[in-house]
Amino acid sequence: MKIGIVIGSVRQGARGNSVAEVLLTAANDYAQDKTDLSFEIIDLKDYPLPVFYKQRYNGDEPEYETKMALSAKLKEMDSYIFVIPEYNHSITAGLKNILEYYYTEFNNKALGIVSYGKDLGVRSAQMLREIAAELRMADVRTHVTIDLFAEFDENGKFTPRDFNVQRFDNLFDDVVEWGQALEHLRNKK
Repeated sequence: MKIGIVIGSVRQGARGNSVAEVLLTAANDYAQDKTDLSFEIIDLKDYPLPVFYKQRYNGDEPEYETKMALSAKLKEMDSYIFVIPEYNHSITAGLKNILEYYYTEFNNKALGIVSYGKDLGVRSAQMLREIAAELRMADVRTHVTIDLFAEFDENGKFTPRDFNVQRFDNLFDDVVEWGQALEHLRNKK
């Protein structure tokens, strides 16, 4: 099983990268004694796409190669953990844009959420859950919430509090179990 850790902000200086790196280290520790389980960071900044404007592509658009590269990367994943900030009580424009571009790449996959912000990112998480339902994703119950003021230093480096370290393992358990449960649907022809 391959789980993508999606950094849900393309904003320069966003703290999601720091969170994703700590999360990946914890995920690799979690997967150490498990066979056929891997985690990988997917940074949306590596796939710059214009605002979604076109339903069908013919291959000569300037963003076509980028669109197809991200599609291939997303298809590799069996489930996801999204690391999302809350901007203006919502998910980021960059993340919403990606969720508009792709559909089948997300179908029948588990979704875990790690959110951060002034109010722990709970409103952005709720919005992502509503969008994920339309994309035929199953969001898991465990939700890691990160306090913008208590878990980041002045340079934006993330250090999780002890209870969030435990929640990481609970989140991994949930995403793996739900991802396995949905495998039949993903492989249905």
